[in-house]
Amino acid sequence: MTRYRVAILTAVRDSREIPRGAGNYLNNYFEAMAGLCRTGHFDTRLLWRVFGPVATLWWAVLQPYTQRIRAEQGDFIGRDFDWLATVLVRMDRRAGIDSRIDPVSIANWLKAGAIEGLQERIRVEEPSAVSRSPPRAASTLFNPRRPHRLRLPRQA
Repeated sequence: MTRYRVAILTAVRDSREIPRGAGNYLNNYFEAMAGLCRTGHFDTRLLWRVFGPVATLWWAVLQPYTQRIRAEQGDFIGRDFDWLATVLVRMDRRAGIDSRIDPVSIANWLKAGAIEGLQERIRVEEPSAVSRSPPRAASTLFNPRRPHRLRLPRQA
């Protein structure tokens, strides 16, 4: 997901359209989280405490993209994410937190190194050449006679 966030923020910084694959991926991530809250499977208050600022920030970043996609495909796109962002901002207000995010605050976040921080995370998470093992063919892991069993290589 980190690479998608870099692609989105780079597009925003450069005043380009957000790449559809990246925008859809992140939008769908928050849409799923919001759907779980909206249907009572996930505690909205817990999400607010843990992901509140992150979710509202990404809604502010993705809202123009979502509105463009809605115009093309229908109002159902991002509906739950939109709902969640509204609920989280309302919860912030009740707690005395100013969580308004406008284009200026997004630009300041980008200037403060948001993209560079994500790029550093990618660099750190990349496996080193020494620790890489050659890729295994999928057929060595999957037994077609027993599709519910995954054969893992034996440890030496």
